[in-house]
Amino acid sequence: MVCGWPLRRVKIFKMFNLLVLVIVTLLIADIYGRTISCNNHLIRLFSQRNTSSPRKSKILHQAIEATQAFYEKRKVGFNNHIPSIIHQIWYDSEKPVPPQVASSIESFRHWNPYATHLLWEKEDLDELIEQLYPSLSHLFSRLPRVILKVDLLRFLLLQQFGGVYSDIDTLCLKPAYDWSNEYRNVSLIVGYEASLRDDIVWQSHPTLPKPLARDVQLASWTVASAPLHPLIAKLLQGCVEKVKNMTEHDLFEYDVLDFAGPGAWTDVILEYIRYYGYTEDHIYHAQKPLCVGDVYILPAPGFRWENNGDPHLACIRHTFLGSWKKTLSRQSFK
Repeated sequence: MVCGWPLRRVKIFKMFNLLVLVIVTLLIADIYGRTISCNNHLIRLFSQRNTSSPRKSKILHQAIEATQAFYEKRKVGFNNHIPSIIHQIWYDSEKPVPPQVASSIESFRHWNPYATHLLWEKEDLDELIEQLYPSLSHLFSRLPRVILKVDLLRFLLLQQFGGVYSDIDTLCLKPAYDWSNEYRNVSLIVGYEASLRDDIVWQSHPTLPKPLARDVQLASWTVASAPLHPLIAKLLQGCVEKVKNMTEHDLFEYDVLDFAGPGAWTDVILEYIRYYGYTEDHIYHAQKPLCVGDVYILPAPGFRWENNGDPHLACIRHTFLGSWKKTLSRQSFK
């Protein structure tokens, strides 16, 4: 009996290890299945492309060429998976670009001289939908606020072409190929924005409107991604479902942050990292970047540099102009 017990312990230990391996394998398979299913659904939804009319937008043509060059390895990306393309949106093309916006554009060109920089205007975005996603045209026309459409378009650009999207009130602080440091095989780079836990005013007066959409919130003003990334596909799929199931009045009243803004984006990322055993607490307490699967999550200094940590992590300074969004929200996209 004494000699047999250690042998049984070894057998039990081996069976336990096998059980853990099976559970981990099933979890990974579930994650893979969910993301692939989501992406396939989106691809089917958007697959009806319009080939009847010629392309007029030079920006759209450049975007297609740049992504094709990356796929064919004729042009090196920011890393192994993210094309060296920078997307920014200046919607009000009838007005001259103000100095603050010009500074944003120049900062990205300065630090990324070999990247394809694309400043998308309304006409370019209209043609993007008309040419590549005609099945979305009706859904887009149902969105009553321009800001909802612009927020959705940023992720649509990343889903189609990949690269970096950044708002026009951001400043680039270093080359995008250096954002993930030594990690070259990440497919998505995101950054921590802020937390309600640190908002002393709101903590003292919790009946006031929340300044953030989530307790721990990720930024959506800057995102870097591979084309056809499943998590961006998941966000877009959620937006499509919302538009299909809501009235125009509901959409008008719907919180911008929860449609395709930082609230919705945070939900998608948190759902993903929970499969790997991470929570929002890990993001909140992180002093260094977290690499979870193929997702690289920067702490606060990364995409919200305010002399608030390690300067080597600083990639983006957000100037929080915000005025262009207020203008857009009062305009029609049609």
